[in-house]
Amino acid sequence: MLAILFSTAPLLLNGALPPTPQNGKASKPAQEETARFQNYAFQIPKEWRKAKTQGKTLRWVLVGKNGRSLSMSMGTLETRLSPQQYLVDRLGRLGGKATPKYYGGDSSGIPYLGVEFLMNAGKEKDQRTRTLIAVFSPGSKKIRFVATGDGDLLLSQRAAIKRLLFTFRGWGKPIPQRLPDPEPARPRSMPSLPSPGPTASRPSKSGVAPSKPISGQPKGWNRTKVMDLTLFYPKAWVQRQPSNNMRLLELHLKGPEGEGVLVAYYFGPSSGSIRMNLDRWKGQFQDPKNVQEKEIKGARFKTTLLSLDGIYGGGMSGKKIQGRSRLFAWITRTPKGPFYFKLVAPKKTVDQWEADLLKVAQQIR
Repeated sequence: MLAILFSTAPLLLNGALPPTPQNGKASKPAQEETARFQNYAFQIPKEWRKAKTQGKTLRWVLVGKNGRSLSMSMGTLETRLSPQQYLVDRLGRLGGKATPKYYGGDSSGIPYLGVEFLMNAGKEKDQRTRTLIAVFSPGSKKIRFVATGDGDLLLSQRAAIKRLLFTFRGWGKPIPQRLPDPEPARPRSMPSLPSPGPTASRPSKSGVAPSKPISGQPKGWNRTKVMDLTLFYPKAWVQRQPSNNMRLLELHLKGPEGEGVLVAYYFGPSSGSIRMNLDRWKGQFQDPKNVQEKEIKGARFKTTLLSLDGIYGGGMSGKKIQGRSRLFAWITRTPKGPFYFKLVAPKKTVDQWEADLLKVAQQIR
């Protein structure tokens, strides 16, 4: 995937946003004001002090009691990447080992996607530095909001930042007042899993309906859809609803040293070079060994496999794993663009399922 990262209305992903209040009203800080950027308006707390504008970028700063600060900015984003691709790139370049929190919505009809994460620690970066990046997509434009600085201060301002994201709208438009239903649909900017038709089987406990065998389906295997693709997988694997809006699919595999999750992603027709994505995956491991990179023979689509084992530092597909882990991932190139499939799990768990994983990659159609 790219070297980063993430719409209907605000939703909670990995605990990023609170549940809908019982009265359905958006929470509103006691002291706020309307800010304007180009032809758009949004609500911010009055305690954010306006800082010196840099070019056409608006900036604010908030200083905490400990003297540490949080800076916020709003500006135009000039990139050919989609919002998802851009966020994945930022997360990959800047993100630390903590699990990121994802944001998405379009309460005023302007979709946005965002990610919040701890920054990589280094000589000039403090472990407590936290960043939240959100990209609004009003038509063909992209507008970026960034909050970065003291982690505790950012957490204290989460409600205000959510309020900003929720109220971002065209200038002169009324402030959005209602939150969506508790379980909103997936963002318009991300492809959805197909919903079962009227004759579909009843969903399993995992929340995903089982499928009837079709021609070419391996005996004893289930099948599922990833957008227009059909994917077969062993019945021992459990399909669950994706845990965040970046994921199209989650298949959970049990093994001798713990569970692994095979995840599928799609970021549009242009999502970086194959080499860039393979190198990013490699860069998530320390002391990589047994590196295999090859084209999978017998696959319907051109498919590149990457397999290695090492010390996993964490990434989009999961948290850091103790001990030696193994990556088994592939990129399936279709006429609609590349699809990314990635499994990181304890080495013995991946070893156990290696033959089946290869078969899954070969039989995608």
